[in-house]
Amino acid sequence: MTEAGTRKQNDETPESLASEHFSYGHVYLDQNDSERAREEFALAVEMRPGDGGALIGLGRSLLGCGRAADALPVLEKAAMLNPGYADAHFHLAQALAELEERDRAIDHYKEALNINPRYGAANAALSRLLHGRGRAAHEQDHAHIEQEKISRQANTHFHLGAALLQKKLSLEALAELKQAIALRPGYPDFHNKLGELYASRGHYHLAEEEFRLALKLHPRYLAAQVNLAHTLQRHADRLASQSEAAYRRALELDPGNPLASAALEPARPQPESPDSAL
Repeated sequence: MTEAGTRKQNDETPESLASEHFSYGHVYLDQNDSERAREEFALAVEMRPGDGGALIGLGRSLLGCGRAADALPVLEKAAMLNPGYADAHFHLAQALAELEERDRAIDHYKEALNINPRYGAANAALSRLLHGRGRAAHEQDHAHIEQEKISRQANTHFHLGAALLQKKLSLEALAELKQAIALRPGYPDFHNKLGELYASRGHYHLAEEEFRLALKLHPRYLAAQVNLAHTLQRHADRLASQSEAAYRRALELDPGNPLASAALEPARPQPESPDSAL
C-alpha cells in the first residue's frame, strides 16, 4: 500500500482526509513529484468525485507523468463542473495542446483569459500557439518561468500549512501560511486559510482582518464571506459572555447598581398588539 493510502488517523473524517490528500497532492505537484501527486489527488477525487480542484490536480499530475491522453477526460470533467474557473480551462488547454488539438486548445486558453484577463500563463501559451516563438515570446517565457518558480514556492508553503492545520499543528501551519503570503501577498486563498487558523485559536480580530483582506482581493469570495460572518458571530458571542461576567462582578461590588441590574435583567416579552390576536 502507498504512503498516500496509509496516511489515516482514527479521528479523521472522510472530508478532512480528502482535504489532506488534496493538500499533499499540491505539495508533491509543486515539488515536481508527479507520480506521488497523482496518488494523492486520485484518493481525493475518489472521496470527493465532484471536487473541481482535486480533478484539476489529478489532471495536472497525469500531464506531469506524460499521460496527456489520460489527463484529458479528467480535465474535461473539471471544466464541465467548474465552467467559471479559469484554471480548469487553462489546464484543459494544456492537455489539448500536448495532444496537438490546436483549435480546441486555443478556445480554452481564450476562455481562461475571458474569466481572468490577467492570467499570465494562459496569455503566454495562447501567444505561442497563435504567433509562434519570436524573441518577445522567449522573453515572456523567461518572465513566466521566474513567476512560476515563486508561485510554486508559495503554493508549497500554503498546502503544507493547510495540511498541518488539518492535523491541528497550528504553530507550524502559521509559519507556512505566513511564508506563503510573503511570497504571494495578493492571493485571497492564502488570507482566507490564515483567517481560518486564527479563528480556530480564538483570535477573532486577526481572523476578521484576514477574511476582509481576502474579500478585498476577491469581493465575491463566498468561503471568505461565510467565514467572516461566522467569525463575527463567534466574536459577538464571546463579547456578550464577557460583558455579562463584568456586570455580575459589578453587582458583587455594588448589589444595587442600576446599570448592572438593568443589563442583566431578562428581556421581557413584548405584549401582543390587538391586531396580532385577530
